[in-house]
Order: sequence, then structure tokens, then C-alpha cells
Amino acid sequence: MNSNPTESLLLQRTRPRPIPAEYDRSAEGIPPGPASVGVWRMLVTYEANNHLVCDQLNAAGGVIAEGVIVAKPPELRHQVKWYYGLTGVTTTTQNKVTVTGGGYAEKWIVRPPYIDDVTELAVMIVPDSLGWDLGGAVPEYLDLNVAGRRWAVDVNV
Repeated sequence: MNSNPTESLLLQRTRPRPIPAEYDRSAEGIPPGPASVGVWRMLVTYEANNHLVCDQLNAAGGVIAEGVIVAKPPELRHQVKWYYGLTGVTTTTQNKVTVTGGGYAEKWIVRPPYIDDVTELAVMIVPDSLGWDLGGAVPEYLDLNVAGRRWAVDVNV
């Protein structure tokens, strides 16, 4: 077993993961991935564990739609199935979790954080064929994570 628990968990979580069975629609002839391409501008108004609620903005920054559900990237969701080698993900807050795996436990925090009414996102449409349900929220869009958000070990614990 690796003597450095941080390295062990962080390296394990970045390995490619198979598509979870409930999202694999290939048997129905639906390939994984988006059905159409387009990027929209959103302003985060609320952060949940696995999704964001946003206002859609036009090119000038004006609000054209409110309450739009945007899925967080899989790598930032509070669902253990998205992480290779982890056995548990326990939510502390919307941007903090405690993860367990391989006999270790760590506290992770999203960096840079999503900030309500400040953070702008570039998002793409989520095709209905993906069938995503993020704890009761069915997203219309996916955060493209152009800011490079990622989990980091929370050293302030």
C-alpha cells in the first residue's frame, strides 16, 4: 500500500473511468456524447452537489433565461461511481467532500470555487439520450469546465 495517502487517492481518481451502466445507451443505438454542438454563457446562481442552477446570458450579459439546470462535470460530482478506486464520497458542503478508499480518508475542496452570482460558465447542451438524473435534477446543459475546476486536498481542516 502506498505510504502517501494523498498521492494514492488523487492519482486513483484521475484514471479513466468506464461509463456507468445507467448512462450507457449504446445497446439502444445511441452513441455516447453530445448530439449537437453549441456553447452557451451562464451565470451560476446556486450550487448543488451534482448540478448548478444558472441564468442564461446573452452576448451583452443580459439574462435571457433563469433557473437553468447545468450538470457539474463528472469529475466534480458527489457520486462515488465517477471515481476509480474510491469507496465513499460524503458531502460536507456543495464544494467540499470527504472521500475514502484504500484505507485512507481525505477532505477535498473544489478549486477554483463556484461563486453564486459571480462565476460565469461556458456550457453545452446535454442530449436527452444521456438520461442523466442528478439527484432529482435533470440537467439541460453540462459545464465545460473551461476554468479547469478540480478537486484539491483541503489543507485547512
